[in-house]
Amino acid sequence: MKKGTNYPPAEAGFVLVTALIVMLVLTIIGIAATNTAIFELNISGNDRAHKETFAQADAGLNLNERLTFENAVCYAASSSGFTANNGVNLDISTPLVPPPPPLVRVFNMTFAKPVAIAPSPFVVDDANRSVAYYPDGGIGNDTGRHTNLNGTGKVTITPGSALQMVAGYEGLGASAAGGGTHVLYDLLSQHRGNVNSRSTVASQWQLSLHLLNSASSFDCKY
Repeated sequence: MKKGTNYPPAEAGFVLVTALIVMLVLTIIGIAATNTAIFELNISGNDRAHKETFAQADAGLNLNERLTFENAVCYAASSSGFTANNGVNLDISTPLVPPPPPLVRVFNMTFAKPVAIAPSPFVVDDANRSVAYYPDGGIGNDTGRHTNLNGTGKVTITPGSALQMVAGYEGLGASAAGGGTHVLYDLLSQHRGNVNSRSTVASQWQLSLHLLNSASSFDCKY
């Protein structure tokens, strides 16, 4: 018969201690890997939210241009008494796009009217806006996703425009009193999205005064 191996008293339980140490190291590695994965998921989620917010703000400029055009045309037509509101035929209690969503609300009836001096600083947010777009609907739901739009325009003489256009030859073009051939608009769009993301985009857009001066009630859609 073979005799069993007798370990010295100092080595008793060595395998158990080693196993516990290995398990502790693996646990620490697992926790670190999990935290890293969660951190990276948060980063990618925030990055996605901000990219979506920027895309929504950029798309808001297209909506801003369209509504600025409609507002300017309606405002021009109102000088002949075509619309009572001197702008788009809306107020804050009548949405441009009725529920269900999306919802567009106009707060400033004449935001496309050219001004002599633009307000400074010219900003756009929940307290400074002419139009609000709510993709998820909801009347005044500023706690959810929404896009704020603002704009201001100034009459200018565009490079390349002939003086006859300013003088209004043959009944066309703007009059000399108008002082220009186009309205240059500074447009702002701010989208407030998920996880408190926020993005603001600005652009310049010009509109022919000849088009505005020839506007009629049939051109005013809203």
